[in-house]
Amino acid sequence: MSYYNVARRIGRIVWIDKVLTPDDELLLPATKNPTESYAYIIKDLEEAVEALPTGKISGRANKYVAAAMLTEVCLQALAYEGYPQANTVAPNHPLLAKVIQYGEIVKSGGYQLEAEYGAMFNEGKPNSNEIIFGVYRKAINTTCDATPMQVMIPNLNNDNIKLAGATPLLKSSIRIFEAWGDHGPSMDFTDDYLVIDQQDPQKAVRWYETSQYKNAVDEQATIATSLIPKAAGESEVRRGSIKSGQMETIWKLTNSTRDARWNASVLSDSSTIFYGETLTTDVKGNAGRWMKLNGQAYYTSLTNMYWRKGVYNNVNPRIFVGVPTDYHYVSTRLGRVYLNMAEAYLLQQNLSKAVELLNETRVTHGQLPPAKVSDLATAWTDYKRERRVDLVLENDYYWSLLRWGRYGANANHGLSSGSSIPELTTLPQVMDISKDRKHYSIVTGAFFSSNNVREFDASRRYLFPIAQSYLDRNPNFGLQNPGW
Repeated sequence: MSYYNVARRIGRIVWIDKVLTPDDELLLPATKNPTESYAYIIKDLEEAVEALPTGKISGRANKYVAAAMLTEVCLQALAYEGYPQANTVAPNHPLLAKVIQYGEIVKSGGYQLEAEYGAMFNEGKPNSNEIIFGVYRKAINTTCDATPMQVMIPNLNNDNIKLAGATPLLKSSIRIFEAWGDHGPSMDFTDDYLVIDQQDPQKAVRWYETSQYKNAVDEQATIATSLIPKAAGESEVRRGSIKSGQMETIWKLTNSTRDARWNASVLSDSSTIFYGETLTTDVKGNAGRWMKLNGQAYYTSLTNMYWRKGVYNNVNPRIFVGVPTDYHYVSTRLGRVYLNMAEAYLLQQNLSKAVELLNETRVTHGQLPPAKVSDLATAWTDYKRERRVDLVLENDYYWSLLRWGRYGANANHGLSSGSSIPELTTLPQVMDISKDRKHYSIVTGAFFSSNNVREFDASRRYLFPIAQSYLDRNPNFGLQNPGW
């Protein structure tokens, strides 16, 4: 795992397979390229599959942990063959067979997909039978500020809320939200949580493509700035108002019959009682972005949404610096292995098996109707969406985008191998909703700082640079990565 962490960043590693002594030369050479690095890692993991026990103890490695790691390492190794030259993946490539082989070993291990998706990532089910390997921290030596929760929770108090003319006021007798919330899910990401269509329940589409939305919303309506203000430099992407006579609200339309992972992963306007409070993120909400834009609060989300996934519900008295808490990280799990296998089948052009496996998580975790796909291009679109939603915040998406960019073709919007990656250059989007929840506007822009800087230099960004100090101190390490 440690070598893999280095290999997918800078491509080359210093492989040590013996005990070093003071007499050994310590200025060791690095591998020549990513392919040599991954060959060592794959060999090591294959030996681990043979040598490790099958017993399951949370936080301990076993045969299935090694096999699960192999399903992903082999995909990354395949993508970086021949780097930096363009890559063409043959459907009969041996690494694809390995992904499926080791995925089948994991499937034989008795793991099961977790029906309560969100519980795997908080105190609900930290030892879920879906989790193959997790890292577990205990409250005896862990506090909130040593966990991701500290930067997921807003910093709010009633004085700020009153200053903003926002509602509702918080009920807690203590300052329940006093963390450093500095990032939240953007609208362009959350669009990937599909909604079941009211007229055709066997179909799940983006919220603005459903029949219930189209029947209820006028996208040509003019929305007064008194209802939804506009910040300088922002441009509108989409807007809509509930039609006269319709009883719907924007949030009801977007949230009802939605992918079950939505509420398990994201806190949106009035979506749930959280630590005894109702957070509202409309334009006059007590936790929305306008609190920050207008200078009434700093650590509120710029996206009008907060992360729910990975946040514990039982921290006492609140998520705050120095407050002890258990916490765990899910490194790999059965759903991830299914998705790795689906990717291998897509690359083998085995459409039916790929869709079967991506539907495992879509149906069990998302509680959506299964995808029905008749061509590879659409299957890749459904697969990439499914992986993005299911593995969000699990240290996956950036690395998967790089891998898909190296594959090219259907895996990266029809572009050639090694091209730019549209997802890494697309501007983020944010939805504002009026106080009565009858109007919305989606905008893109700089968002308070430089969040609209989205650059990806394909000539060098598929690997990070090697620290110059490594190269200065050790002439045997080799050359700097291309472009750096």
